[in-house]
Amino acid sequence: MATVDREYARRVLRKRLLTVVAETDIAPENRTFTPVAGQTWVRETLLPIHERLVTTEINELYAILRYTVHTPKGSGTEKQGKVVQAIKDAFAPQLPLDDTRMDVTLERSEAGVSREVGVLADDRQVWNVVPVDVVFRAYTKRQV
Repeated sequence: MATVDREYARRVLRKRLLTVVAETDIAPENRTFTPVAGQTWVRETLLPIHERLVTTEINELYAILRYTVHTPKGSGTEKQGKVVQAIKDAFAPQLPLDDTRMDVTLERSEAGVSREVGVLADDRQVWNVVPVDVVFRAYTKRQV
């Protein structure tokens, strides 16, 4: 079975995200995160599509890294729109992601539809969220 280090792939892509969003404004997947009231923040979620052995020596991970941009309800769409566009621009397919251990190919980045959610059951803040999906393929040499 093909296997690619998903956490490493996430770190390679996060380096690019950090050119747009401060690390303190990123909510890592399955980690405790308390958003600052009134502040825009981003939730990161890895959505693997499939893994496969491409050749006898190369493994491939085909996945989506979803960055959900949260802004407080009623705060307008200007800042959120700028962050969404900056993330899309940062992950444009023609931009290389240089890494010595893993080759990452960006296929596309696209924004979804805005909606309102309460993030946590006890969260009094209602957020307007827009997902940005970064579709990518990561290749690593097979570990024998």
